[in-house]
Amino acid sequence: MSAALREIRRIYPTAHITLMICEESRNVAEHCPYVDEILINIHPFAFNNYPLVYDRNATMSAELLRRRYDIAFAFAHYPSSLLLAYMSGARICVAHAFSAQNEAFEIGELSAFLPLLTIQAPKWIYGTHSVEHGLALISGVTQIPITNRETEVWYTPFDYTIAERFLREHVDTNKRLYGLCMGGVGYRKKWSPEKYAKLVEMIVEEEPDVDFLIFGGGKIDEESAADFKQHLDENVLRDHIFDLTGESTYRVSAVLLSFCDMYIGNDTGTMHLAATVKTPVLTPSCFAADADIRYNVLNIYYPYHVPSVTVLVKHALPECINPSHGVGCIVDDHPHCIAQIEPETMFAAYKMLKVRIEQKIIEPLFVS
Repeated sequence: MSAALREIRRIYPTAHITLMICEESRNVAEHCPYVDEILINIHPFAFNNYPLVYDRNATMSAELLRRRYDIAFAFAHYPSSLLLAYMSGARICVAHAFSAQNEAFEIGELSAFLPLLTIQAPKWIYGTHSVEHGLALISGVTQIPITNRETEVWYTPFDYTIAERFLREHVDTNKRLYGLCMGGVGYRKKWSPEKYAKLVEMIVEEEPDVDFLIFGGGKIDEESAADFKQHLDENVLRDHIFDLTGESTYRVSAVLLSFCDMYIGNDTGTMHLAATVKTPVLTPSCFAADADIRYNVLNIYYPYHVPSVTVLVKHALPECINPSHGVGCIVDDHPHCIAQIEPETMFAAYKMLKVRIEQKIIEPLFVS
């Protein structure tokens, strides 16, 4: 959303702009220079469960109504976001007209909830990145061209000082630096820490002049890092690994990632931070190479405007062939389809990414 927020402020320079986010995003957003206030939505989105959205957000709606908004932009691509925008009481709600992957949902289903002044921007097209959809929402309504399509992240001088001090005291500046993130929410997207250990050993064996920073903040991240280190060669662990799980905020992580030559890790918020600070990305994916790629979220949330290689599984496991909701794997209580990816495949993709970095190719590459 950072590019969209910047454009809204440019187009409406004197407006009072409120950003509504979830608690997990506060650390990233709280220094955004384009908004006047941030409100925390204490309830996660509920996709198409409209009664649940309404019930959960009744108190928040009262807070929003008090502000008497003129316009509400619903940037998220799920319909419950549109309902929440309507509950703000804004005179005009702006949202994409879009169809879900089964082509059954149209914005008209929400007609009972929407004011007559709702504006439908250009149709949400699957396969177009979420950043572009946010910008299309603005330009489609205002008819004003977008001037800057890049994303950005905001941190303070203190955040930078913390990161710079760590690098100065612990990291050999003569070595290349790679970021690692093996945790994240959603087991379908978690590649095995044991396989990450094997991949790191392969990289170090071929290129000993590289160090790794492990990023992450939650319990799952810490458990993944501990598992990774348990399977790693002791010499590699001692000489090449710095574990920052639980020790770094999102903003400090963004600064550190800006000093990294590559991000290697799961599809997480940290991955998108890496892309935002223009750090190339290597990531495993639970999507199958032979799946219908038109309707999966991989096309909406790939690393944006940065060299990247995403490793797909060759074939979905039987339970996950043609999943109806486009997440790539329908099993989420343990690593499932993604477990088929082997370290050797990731290492080959790593070499491909190095070539793309050298050639400055920013288009995403999907391989299996």
